[in-house]
Amino acid sequence: MNHHVIVLPDDIFQTITTKINGDATRGDVTQTGLRFLRLPHPRTGLSALFLPHELPDKSVSVMLEVQAVAPPNPRSWFMPEGEVLKDGQLLLLTPIDPVFLLIPLLKCSCPYDDTPSSFRSAEDLFEAATSTFLKTMGSDESSEPASHTLDDLLRLLSYQCIDSAMKRICEVKEITAEIVVYRYSHEKTIHYLKAKVRRLSAPTSCEISATIIRQLARDGLMDDGKEELLDLARTKAACELLSQYLLSDLYADLLKQYDFAALNTHLIAIQAEQTAIAESSAPAPKARKAKAQNQKSDAAEKKRKAASKSSNGVEKLKKANVKGMAKISSFFQKPPQ
Repeated sequence: MNHHVIVLPDDIFQTITTKINGDATRGDVTQTGLRFLRLPHPRTGLSALFLPHELPDKSVSVMLEVQAVAPPNPRSWFMPEGEVLKDGQLLLLTPIDPVFLLIPLLKCSCPYDDTPSSFRSAEDLFEAATSTFLKTMGSDESSEPASHTLDDLLRLLSYQCIDSAMKRICEVKEITAEIVVYRYSHEKTIHYLKAKVRRLSAPTSCEISATIIRQLARDGLMDDGKEELLDLARTKAACELLSQYLLSDLYADLLKQYDFAALNTHLIAIQAEQTAIAESSAPAPKARKAKAQNQKSDAAEKKRKAASKSSNGVEKLKKANVKGMAKISSFFQKPPQ
């Protein structure tokens, strides 16, 4: 069985540890009641792994995204008791809003002619939406991978967090206490995303990231008198964070809800100013050419002087008085007997 190093939330770790310790056989993930689901990523549509976690009383119901941090070069993990794991990547399990998983699926339940779709029960809506989604992605439901994906998609309905997420982005009608029907709403989805943007763009949330703070300071938005531009920059940064889990057309619709004209004008001016400073500090082309020529002339002059010194030495040796001096060859002759 393959082993991996995983960083996961503490409550998930406690749940797994408790179930493993109470399991007399093997303590793998499937036997602890947790099952990984292979679902389409909400932005790319590519297959990705997710781990639902729900307590029996449904007091806790979350969806975790599995991400792998792989080193560029081959690495290994050295574990306690001398165990070595050849796979040196690190797996991260982080919570994801289940709304992001539902949006690309439920959008497939809407007609293409902009006519309102009909209300359906959660099961009917989900089954129709997932079937259309897989066909849109070019999958064949009769094939094994597609069937496995469809099974995992339909399994989502069994979790409380998915039921709550559907009510956030769908119109809901209660026919009776037992019968509730749903219809996907683009307007409710945009409204929900704008609420997330407001929460993420708050200073207490947005400026937790050191990267965002450095970018705001680099753009000159942390100065006094730039409060309005700073608010716009925080909002745009929040939208960019959400874009990692949104389809491109939905992200474009979200950006249309805000007016970033003043911010864009400021950023263009900052970019132009930085470019002007960089060009002014760099030597002009003529100056660079003149400098190169001077360096070439200096090198030639040094070479000429060195050659001149060598010639002068040779001439002095020629003029030296060698009368009465023994020749060098005489030192290599045999001594007289």
